[in-house]
Amino acid sequence: QRLICSRERRLGLNGISDFKSHGFFSGIDWDNIRSAEAPYIPDVSSPTDTSNFDVDDDVLKNPVGTRTWIHSPVWSVLGFLSVCVCLQEISPPLSHTGFTGQHLPFVGFTFTTNSCFADGGSISRAEAAPAAAGQQLEAFERRIRRLEQEKQELNRKLQESTQALQAPRGGALARDKELKKLNEEIERLKQKLADSDRLEHQLEEAVMLQQDYESSASKLKTLEKQVKMLRQEKEEVHKREGPLRWGRLCSEALVLCEQQLADALERLRSQSKELKEAHSQRKLALQEFSELSERLADLRSSKQRLSRQLRDKEEEMDALLQKMDTVRQDIRKTEKIRKDLEAQLDDAKAEASKERKLREHSELYSKQLETEVERLKVSGLGAPAGTAESQQEVSRVKAELDKKILFYEEELLRRDSALSSEIKNLRKDLHESEGAQLSANKELLQLRDKLDKAKRDRWVLGLPWEAGPAQAPPVLTRLLSPSRRQTEMDEAVAALKEKHEREKNLLTEENRKLTAENDKICSLVDKLRAQNRQLEDDLQDLSSKKESVAHWEAQIAEIIQW
Repeated sequence: QRLICSRERRLGLNGISDFKSHGFFSGIDWDNIRSAEAPYIPDVSSPTDTSNFDVDDDVLKNPVGTRTWIHSPVWSVLGFLSVCVCLQEISPPLSHTGFTGQHLPFVGFTFTTNSCFADGGSISRAEAAPAAAGQQLEAFERRIRRLEQEKQELNRKLQESTQALQAPRGGALARDKELKKLNEEIERLKQKLADSDRLEHQLEEAVMLQQDYESSASKLKTLEKQVKMLRQEKEEVHKREGPLRWGRLCSEALVLCEQQLADALERLRSQSKELKEAHSQRKLALQEFSELSERLADLRSSKQRLSRQLRDKEEEMDALLQKMDTVRQDIRKTEKIRKDLEAQLDDAKAEASKERKLREHSELYSKQLETEVERLKVSGLGAPAGTAESQQEVSRVKAELDKKILFYEEELLRRDSALSSEIKNLRKDLHESEGAQLSANKELLQLRDKLDKAKRDRWVLGLPWEAGPAQAPPVLTRLLSPSRRQTEMDEAVAALKEKHEREKNLLTEENRKLTAENDKICSLVDKLRAQNRQLEDDLQDLSSKKESVAHWEAQIAEIIQW
């Protein structure tokens, strides 16, 4: 890639890596480039070596310069500028030869045009402003006349185009092209009409400005004439009545000075009287100020004492609030434990329903076995020839009955152990919840006692202010601004009391709910115990039925032996 290339492939798009990987910069130690020696060090022996442009010899010889410059701050719309105004005539810079520096850094040239600070034409333009305004007005008039002619021509073309649109033409394609051209022509005509209207408006404004300028110029001429006439009259009066007028003026000035002196003496007497009154008032004010400063010091000390006590009470209130938060967290924990107990209770109910279904199934199966035994008895009495088959059937039924009884016994034992462990866990959780509830109630009572104590302390702190600021003197009333802070603190304490009462009511309600849930759990535990006893009774019934089945098997064996 070359060093000079297009914008899309310019070096540096990917960072410094483009320069490091380029072949032109090979051999450069980029890591130590700041401490490396420059490839070329120029010699500096005169001011021309450090200048980017050619300078005059007189500037080099006299660096201060022979011209005088004034920096005047000028406020404009663009901000605060520093304009250098040369006291000599404004002239273009001297011409020099081309730039000959070969090893000097160069940024570039700048170009400025139509600037009031760039050349000396601004002064001549400012002087020739009226003439330029008249020329500009004439140019506007010529342009408006030309635009009016164009407007008439465009109106004529517009009428011709509308007539051409109304006339029938052959061919759809030609008609479309003609319509497109006509639409473009209409848009162009509308644009020119808008430009002509705008120029007419500008012309009207220019005419108004010219009229204003002419009227102001005429007024200025009349004023100049009046000033000249007044000056002439003044000179004539001075020539005719010079000495007499001077004496009269001196006498009038003397009388005026005497009057001013009398007025000044009267003012001095009144000011001395006011000064004495001010001194007496100042002494009274200083005495009152000393008394008020003493009272203010007392009030400040009492305020500091009350603020310390209030800070202590606020710290106690914060501690109480933290304890209430801990109690609330404990109540949330007990609520969570209650929900877990309810879930475990639902599981126990499901297990009990399963056991009830198993018991019903076992009773149904025992009834089927009884009917089968009765059928075997009848078949054994009626048909002694089939004793072998009946004996096989009895042995099969006996084996199945043993398997079923063993399975039911194991299942009952497993469920009984699970139920007993679950009841034990429920009792343990119930005891823990009761203990947490008791501790929460105890903590709530302690918090209530502390809050009552804080109320009493606040009441005691409010006793010195029972007289109120209404009975104090007027100046002291203005200085009793801490009482307002005291009332604000009382309001804040009252708000904290209301909040504590609400939280106490919430805790009482939650305690009542937990007590109800505890009673409900106790009743459910009693129900589970009753179900456990019923299951034990069912197990005893099954064992008795097992014994009766064994008795029936013995009878069947005796019948078969017959």
